[in-house]
Amino acid sequence: MPVPPPQARHRARSRVLAVLLALAALAAVLVAALAGPDVLATPHPWFALTGLLSGAGLLAGSEHPRDVRAGYGTVGAAWGGGHLVATALLAAHPGAGSADLVATTAGMLAVFAVMQLTVRRTVARPAVLPLVLDASLLGATLALLSWHVLTTTGATGTTTLERLCAPLLVLCATHVAARGANAAVDDHRLRRPGTALALCGLAEIPALHAELTGSAGAGWLAIGLVAVGAAGSAIKGPTHLAPRTAAAVLAEHRRTTAALVALPLLLADLAWLVADPASADRFLLGLHALVLLLYAARHLETTRAYSAVADDLRAQALTDAGTGLGNRRALTADLAAGRRDLLAHPPAGPDPQRTVLLVEVDGVEHVHDVLGPTAADTVLAAVASSLTTLDPRATAYRTGDDEFALVLHGDVTDATALAPTVLDAVRSAPTRVPAARHYALDAVIGVAGTGGARGCGEDTSEDGPGEDLAAAIADADLALRGARTGGTGTVAVFDGAIADAHRRRLLLRERLTAALTAGSLEVHFQPVVDMSTGAVASFEALARWTDDVLGRVSPAEFVAVAEEANLVVALGQHVLTRAVRTAAAAGVFDAGAGLAVNVSVVQLHSPGFTDAVRAVLAECGAPAGLLTLEVTESVFLDTDSPAERVLAEIAALGVRIAIDDFGAGHSSFGYLGRLPAHVLKIDRSLTSTLTEDVDGQSIVSCIVDLATRLGMLVVVEGIETAEQADVCRFLGAQRGQGWLFEAAVPAERLAEQLDRTFATGAALR
Repeated sequence: MPVPPPQARHRARSRVLAVLLALAALAAVLVAALAGPDVLATPHPWFALTGLLSGAGLLAGSEHPRDVRAGYGTVGAAWGGGHLVATALLAAHPGAGSADLVATTAGMLAVFAVMQLTVRRTVARPAVLPLVLDASLLGATLALLSWHVLTTTGATGTTTLERLCAPLLVLCATHVAARGANAAVDDHRLRRPGTALALCGLAEIPALHAELTGSAGAGWLAIGLVAVGAAGSAIKGPTHLAPRTAAAVLAEHRRTTAALVALPLLLADLAWLVADPASADRFLLGLHALVLLLYAARHLETTRAYSAVADDLRAQALTDAGTGLGNRRALTADLAAGRRDLLAHPPAGPDPQRTVLLVEVDGVEHVHDVLGPTAADTVLAAVASSLTTLDPRATAYRTGDDEFALVLHGDVTDATALAPTVLDAVRSAPTRVPAARHYALDAVIGVAGTGGARGCGEDTSEDGPGEDLAAAIADADLALRGARTGGTGTVAVFDGAIADAHRRRLLLRERLTAALTAGSLEVHFQPVVDMSTGAVASFEALARWTDDVLGRVSPAEFVAVAEEANLVVALGQHVLTRAVRTAAAAGVFDAGAGLAVNVSVVQLHSPGFTDAVRAVLAECGAPAGLLTLEVTESVFLDTDSPAERVLAEIAALGVRIAIDDFGAGHSSFGYLGRLPAHVLKIDRSLTSTLTEDVDGQSIVSCIVDLATRLGMLVVVEGIETAEQADVCRFLGAQRGQGWLFEAAVPAERLAEQLDRTFATGAALR
């Protein structure tokens, strides 16, 4: 026979209990009616009826043991059960004295115990203490004011048993009321049942007053409060508790409730005591002391909670979530803490040597692209796990997406000895991730130590304690840049040469910015010769820079710096404008010669480039057909590149487009037919093979033949010997350019080049 699931068993048990509670509720009223109007007029049978029926309804609707309705149903059953016993005692022994009060107190103690068990079962453990303290503080304050009222009206009991039960009943009832109020404030889904519980708990105070003094008004007030609470609990409540993740918000709500309710009540009672000192008894003074103690305990708990939250936030801010390592902030914080420790306790000798290894992992992007970000994060976590166990002297941090830092207590020699182990750890990391075990990882490492010269005359030996470790991180980053140029597996150690190169790069950036602002960069012009006549057919504009501080700077160096500093657009616009103006002034266009200017992809992507070309042509009155813009073939590798559309716009102006350095990169014949290209410039690397082997001639011959068939003009770059010129003429190349004819000349010599005729070689004629 199949065993029913736990949820089904709970529902079956709850239905049976609900029926029994309903029968008990009816029995309470029946017993009171049979006992006479005196018993029926007391709150006990009505409290029993309300509590038992409410408990029955809530239990009947509960779906599982953790259902909040099951907890509230048990509370209602315990509360109604106590008043059922009190009703029975009154019916059996109308003059039984305090027996009904004892039964009511026992029922309320049962309610209190059930609520504590419910809290421990349904609330996360860290939130139990704050919840109990909040309810105890509000409950004690309500008990304080309630007992003061009872004391003033003489409703504190006459017998010893009554004097013991009455304070206990007040404390339990007000605590239950406070728990209900807090539940209503904490979660809007518990607003109705929480309010009902609070009203039923408060109803015990006038009920106690009625029982001890015989006041009919107090009794009906108690019955009215219970009736309102019963009406609220009859409305269908929630089926689950508030999410535990909202514990901090709930605690803040309870603190607000304590501030808005408990404190004013306490101050009101203190004012009452000042006005009527005779109304106080020992229990009232004890309640005042209890409230103050609870306030102190709540303050300590709040301070602890805030400290725990602050510690958690600090840990989150300093920890990389993906790997569990400290992040860049943690590295900075550890450096600051280390400096403070060294300042407070300076070593007797020199500062202890520490070395920084910056590790940049290569290959994670392939895992990310194929397997997704989760697999990539798992691989990086495996790398981090390996790095943390390499050397007990090293502390690992994750300082970037694919960058880690190791701070080693040792010198550069120790670090370079550890570097191969670091590389092996990175390479083996994918093997620990089943989905990524077939992917290869590698790394480059930059190493720098503390202390010593940093190049260019800068020395850190006079820095304060620990200051040079921050400088070592910057130095390791510079070494890492150098390691990248060596390819994966490279370990670069920072030295004076790296520092000098960095300082020169910074100075280059500063001076280049100033030169572009002042317009002091020069443009030289190299002739492009007609291979059949030797006449100058056009010129290529080339940027040249001689700085007052740096001297002559090679184009390869300052163009690279311009790319790093986002100065490419400004540099390209300066060369274009300067070249067209100079050529127009020298009569280049009037002589029918052309002008070629190099253009980068960055310029083509910049807004308004077509308008800038149109404007400079209009300013100088230069024919668009005599201007050629040279671009590398990398522009055409992406069929959706915006640069290709810009070139089409420029070609529509009549400007010619040249493909520069053809054969130097990922050369492809496929795009030649679809692009608005008019000139094909063969790279000097192919030119150098013309006189070395037959294969070189065959390749160039193929390129020349194809370009000619497509209607393109062919220019061969880098012609340095007469033999190379002869081969170019023989293969049918129309134009040639190189040192055999002329190097790039300054603007002052441009006009004289127009009348020159160059020998193009005759070895093959």
